Amino acid sequence: AAVDRGATMVTHFANGVSPTIHRFKNPLWGLLDNDKLVLGLIGDGFHLPPEVVGTALKTKGLEGCFMVSDASPFSGCKPGSYKRLGGCDCVIKENGFIHVAEQEILAGAWFQLDRSVEYLINQVGLPFEDAWKLCSVTPAKLADVDLPMLREGDEATFTQARFTDGKLKIQQTVLKGEKRIDTDA
Repeated sequence: AAVDRGATMVTHFANGVSPTIHRFKNPLWGLLDNDKLVLGLIGDGFHLPPEVVGTALKTKGLEGCFMVSDASPFSGCKPGSYKRLGGCDCVIKENGFIHVAEQEILAGAWFQLDRSVEYLINQVGLPFEDAWKLCSVTPAKLADVDLPMLREGDEATFTQARFTDGKLKIQQTVLKGEKRIDTDA
């Protein structure tokens, strides 16, 4: 019914689904099967296991999926307990698992999309270029954001990264010709 009314994407595929669902009569199969829907996947290692992400990618293809961070307001904070305005308190574990206090219910993601690149490579088995695309180029395209090309005379906005030893290393970020991050300097 949502697709018939114009829905084109699922922003947090498989999240918010009851922990006990029927093996066939559940929304996941319909979302995977519908060619009109693009799936947003959270690649933090807690929201979705690698097999689910791999199945979604094999079913929908690289153009039919994108990564979304679901970053909590406490994303990047040190492990510990935090009070959320208007919501339940949350706890951040050493491994980055952020959950509602005294429950094993996710409270957003501690990781951001740089870690999704690592997750896609290390856990799902994608090549670097595909992982980078799912975390940057594809979401930009879906949001109608034109990313500048790296051609002489064009706007110099880019991020240069390298994947080594299982980690994504941001080497340089330039925004409109101005260096914002330069780890080689």
